[in-house]
Amino acid sequence: LSEFSDTARRKLALRQLKAAQVPETGAALDPAELEARLPLLERVQGLARGNPGLQDLLGANLVLRPAVPVAEAGAVLDEVAAYLGAGDLPRAEQVRKFLQELAIDALLGLAGPTGCDLLRAVTLFQVPVPEAAIAALQTALGGEPRRLRDLGLLVPSEDLVAHRTLALHVNGLAAGRLAPLSDTERTSLAPLALPALFAAWGGSEDRLRRPHAADIALTRLGLLAGDAGVV
Repeated sequence: LSEFSDTARRKLALRQLKAAQVPETGAALDPAELEARLPLLERVQGLARGNPGLQDLLGANLVLRPAVPVAEAGAVLDEVAAYLGAGDLPRAEQVRKFLQELAIDALLGLAGPTGCDLLRAVTLFQVPVPEAAIAALQTALGGEPRRLRDLGLLVPSEDLVAHRTLALHVNGLAAGRLAPLSDTERTSLAPLALPALFAAWGGSEDRLRRPHAADIALTRLGLLAGDAGVV
């Protein structure tokens, strides 16, 4: 369940486009056909959620394959989107098999109820956050962040503020299989996590030195928590 960065996703998409115009065997896509498929290829990057194998499968083997009609490729992407929204597996055999081999549901099962509760809570954050913020949620909900990391459900990343500090976010494919947080849940979780995150990112003292993305994340949580001191 490893994830590509946004830059790596774009590079892979560009490589796929070049290969589609000069395939090793069979017919290449002409400019008009390629243009018709570009919106689908853009959509693939979002659906794959950083998983290189899934992006390659949906992009090179489906969207950019001349033998697959545009409408059919779009229909498969619709089924993948439904699956990642806690729906059924896609009917397309190759895609279905790939998702089954990822075993996302099995990994979530291994995480257990409290692990999944913690994982859902971490979806409160829209950016990777330091371990201290997740530990604050763990205190209230239970679960084991280390085990979630070992299962590939929490993904290590670079912290927005302290670049040498470990930050974590929920695996994009796994997040799609979890029930989304309700407004009530977000409002109740934000006060639990905000103090730890605010402190980890320098508190009031570092307000002028924090990256803009970190300030936006804190302001969003501050509004949910009703914390005027952060906002």
